[in-house]
Amino acid sequence: MNKATTTSPTLLRFALFITVSISLCAAALAQRLALPDAQVGVDYEFKITPSIEVPSDTKYTADGLPPQFAISESEGTIIGDPVAAGEWDDITITLSYSDPESDDIIDNNFYFTLTITAASGTPNITSATLDSGTVGQAFSYTITADNDPQSYNATGELPAGVTVSGDTISGTPTDSGTFPIVLSSNNSLGTGPETTLTITIDPAGPVPVISSAATLSGEVNEQLSYQIVASETPTSYSASGLPPGDVDINTETGFISGSPSSEGIYIVQLKATNANGTSEAFELTITVGDVPQISSSLSINLTEYHIMDDYQLSASNNPTTFTFDAEYPLPAGLSYNSTTRKITGIPTEAGTFDVRVTPTNGVGDGVESTIVITVAEKPAAIQPRPATYSVVRSGSAFELYLEFDQSVGDLDAYNWKIETSTDLDTWTPLDLDDSSLTVTITDNEDNSKSVKVQYPNIQPTDTMIFIRYRVETKE
Repeated sequence: MNKATTTSPTLLRFALFITVSISLCAAALAQRLALPDAQVGVDYEFKITPSIEVPSDTKYTADGLPPQFAISESEGTIIGDPVAAGEWDDITITLSYSDPESDDIIDNNFYFTLTITAASGTPNITSATLDSGTVGQAFSYTITADNDPQSYNATGELPAGVTVSGDTISGTPTDSGTFPIVLSSNNSLGTGPETTLTITIDPAGPVPVISSAATLSGEVNEQLSYQIVASETPTSYSASGLPPGDVDINTETGFISGSPSSEGIYIVQLKATNANGTSEAFELTITVGDVPQISSSLSINLTEYHIMDDYQLSASNNPTTFTFDAEYPLPAGLSYNSTTRKITGIPTEAGTFDVRVTPTNGVGDGVESTIVITVAEKPAAIQPRPATYSVVRSGSAFELYLEFDQSVGDLDAYNWKIETSTDLDTWTPLDLDDSSLTVTITDNEDNSKSVKVQYPNIQPTDTMIFIRYRVETKE
């Protein structure tokens, strides 16, 4: 035989002693890598090469290799004598070594595919890959190939009434349907590549089409009833996958009845038949018992970088689990605890997020619900401006004024508090809307606001009074 030389691609990553690296490696290598193609009649050799140096005691093993292929345990070289063309898409190569700290054996799995092509010069099928016929009418198909074919191979389920002889597939089909047949051809150099011929046999006339309801609900030990409705005058009916108990079908009338003995969701395949053939399978979903439905709020409003109040996920009919759709995940920073059934965390991204959740109980999966989580952007950083104070005598008392300018947005987003103290340790707050204060707000030309706060009349005293204002974010 001729010998082909191939160059080894580098593996994505090989995990050594760090547990985290192994985890990351496993995720990265979940995809299947393609080994270089092999060819029937050509010796095959390929060496697995990790991207970094591996321990000296590393052993290589393989599962799923083609016949007459093996891997060197110490070097990781795959050697083979390809004898048949085909696709091998489930090859696992394992690199094993001893953990230097625990002496435990650590396995790292890598996943590959391998294509073996037909020997050079073997015949290729050249006839059409699609053909059709009709029940009750003669059918014939001739297989052709290049490179001097000497014989032909045809595998697969032929239509009833049809056979293969030499290069001809022929007969009078009695059943309708679609039939994939794998063809290949042989000459003195071997067997050529496989080609799939799809034969479609149409019914002699219209077959039934089922149009009755696709769902049915009931309870354990209570009577169910369902009538199959179909066109084209069916003469018989069938049903597979009915609930346990005494639920059965009358094959002449298509009437399903009986009392189920167990809760669950049952997918039943219905068919109707007439003189021309059998309908396509119709899927009837029978639910015995009550599935759960989410009962907690389907709307959550949060603020970016603010810790959320715990959200308790709940549903009717004793749910056992809640499954989150990976394509519609929680916002960044939030997580779900399956034990407490709570969503918690601090959202780190503003936006509107549709989170899809399906509750499940002993009966089965309930209806998927969408929880809309709206995360508002965090308030802009506050930019307080200096305040000024003034005192005006009013009779025997004094009027004290505090004045400051502030943007409209900040006035809406923050609470402004006036505080007084006699010792700088204990402060007494007053909100701007306190009835004892007189607050005047006027517009400035730069779209800001001027705030003027008048305190109640203050009588002369020997006690020193300290005044300040501060800002708090609104909850």
